[in-house]
Amino acid sequence: MIDRIIERMKQSPDFLNLIGRMWSVFNIEGTTPDVGKRRENFVRIALEKELGFKLQRPETELQRQIDFFIIEKNVKSPYSFKSTTSHTIKVAWDGNVTEDRLRHFSFKNPILLLYKSKDEKRLSGFYVFDVDDLNSVMQQMGKNFWPTINPLSNPRGFGPSGKALTRLLEIAVQKKNFVEVNFPRITVDEEKYWTEWYNFMKGVLLS
Repeated sequence: MIDRIIERMKQSPDFLNLIGRMWSVFNIEGTTPDVGKRRENFVRIALEKELGFKLQRPETELQRQIDFFIIEKNVKSPYSFKSTTSHTIKVAWDGNVTEDRLRHFSFKNPILLLYKSKDEKRLSGFYVFDVDDLNSVMQQMGKNFWPTINPLSNPRGFGPSGKALTRLLEIAVQKKNFVEVNFPRITVDEEKYWTEWYNFMKGVLLS
């Protein structure tokens, strides 16, 4: 079954164009996790303003694996949101990574991924990984689902290996839970960008 978000995105080329241009503009700010959070909030609001979804944020940050709920007919459907260009995503950010934690991890909610591929063999766009596929691929791949743990690196958080992510992308395309996004190069006056950002923040702070 095609996910409701992907289905509505496919009907709105203007939305997809907006998202592609957004990514190019946000490149001014770099590639830090903070920029990823801004992309998430932009997409979340665009889903409401451009596609007509009713969304709700989780009540607390303790609701893990949930970035927003889609509300339809008083039913709340949770989603996790990720965006990346590096063919890696994090599904958990807190605590140390141990083999025991990875062994007992389970996916609770679907993932909406905005993926800008650096490899021409992979399609760029929105993907949805449903819960059954996430847990099925994890069980099938076993330890290979996760990157090798390096005890000297003490990584913050963890996510699927590159091979696991490739498999999940393939499944999403097969199930038509994918819609392509083009990412045009946009020339932006960086000084003007930051000046307008400053003026906006000043208005917020002094209002």
